[in-house]
Amino acid sequence: MKVFLMLAALTVAVNGQTFHFGSCPTPPVQQDFDAGKYLGRWYEIAKLPAAFEKGKCPQANYSILQEGVIKVVNSELLQDGKVDSTEGQAIVKNPDQPAILAVSFFDGVDAPYWVISTDYASYSVVYSCTDYYGLFNVDFAWILARSRSLPTNVFYQLRGDLESYGVSISKMTLSDQNGCDAIVKGVPECNTFSVKPGTATKDFTQNLGVEIMAIIILLLPLVLPLIDAQTLHWGPCPTPMVQPNFDLNRYIGKWYEIEKLPARFERGTCIEANYAVRPDHTIQVLNVQTYKGKVRTAEGTAVIQDNREAAKLGVSFSYFTPYSPYWILSTDYTSVAVIYSCTDIMRVFHIDYAWILGRSRILPAETVFHAKELFFRGKIDISGMKATEQRGCDSLI
Repeated sequence: MKVFLMLAALTVAVNGQTFHFGSCPTPPVQQDFDAGKYLGRWYEIAKLPAAFEKGKCPQANYSILQEGVIKVVNSELLQDGKVDSTEGQAIVKNPDQPAILAVSFFDGVDAPYWVISTDYASYSVVYSCTDYYGLFNVDFAWILARSRSLPTNVFYQLRGDLESYGVSISKMTLSDQNGCDAIVKGVPECNTFSVKPGTATKDFTQNLGVEIMAIIILLLPLVLPLIDAQTLHWGPCPTPMVQPNFDLNRYIGKWYEIEKLPARFERGTCIEANYAVRPDHTIQVLNVQTYKGKVRTAEGTAVIQDNREAAKLGVSFSYFTPYSPYWILSTDYTSVAVIYSCTDIMRVFHIDYAWILGRSRILPAETVFHAKELFFRGKIDISGMKATEQRGCDSLI
């Protein structure tokens, strides 16, 4: 069940294309929100992609269901010409924040519905974000209108407002509101009423919070690297070829970092790695860098996990974390080594690292070029690769 829930969350992230690391933004909401004036029909003008919206002519109808509860009917026109409608409920849980609603389309599961701004008569900006304990979030945003179009200047103003509040709108798309006569009209007239906290839906945190927390604890060794990494890609890891007939004894010793994909655990300069075989046949890994004027070291352990593929090592810097991949794609042992590491999260997305190492602090440009060619041939994105500062290091380390 836990794995299923995690997969569902990740699938939403992929399909919705609005998956972010860290906590949700907290934009301001409409002051003195009047739910009675908000009732009626709203047409979707633009949105952040959402897997549950597959048709055109999307619109939402709001009416009174009972005291304190708003009936929500979302409709869209599918490709086969049929009208697809979904009915849900919305409530205000805190009367001091009437613009922050909770909307539910399934019993026991609700989602945030924040009215960021509205003039009630022509436009509305809505934001929804689910925060998974500060590790990552999935969000949605909509620009709505009382008619099927908005003046261009108004649209860009509202879009800009969202962006100014810290909401990523790079994937926002316009909704198709042409040829919509087949959409059933007949929306209740707006009614004025006072919204009170209700119990029509159960709190999402109560129902799924324990499940999601358990998932995060189980996957914490995988999730934490994602936060530090700056190279997230959708889909499974690439599977490049590795060094054939790898000889560990020729590889051990000191290697200097020439270039790398950015990694927050490497923020310094003069970075080097020292490898030595311990008496128990594990490999000592001693990483050294200069950061803020001080020499900093980190000691870990590397192992060959399968003797049939000796160039695929695993490296760990803590007894409490699993081994991370350390694949030696190529090396001549005397001058250059090309290293790749990738962690695949349920084949939904992956994070990766890549290094070009040298036996000296500087490598010829041609050698670096050929090393990068290996990444390209392995379908590894190294567009973010950066050179490591290796000047003025001998006096520091």
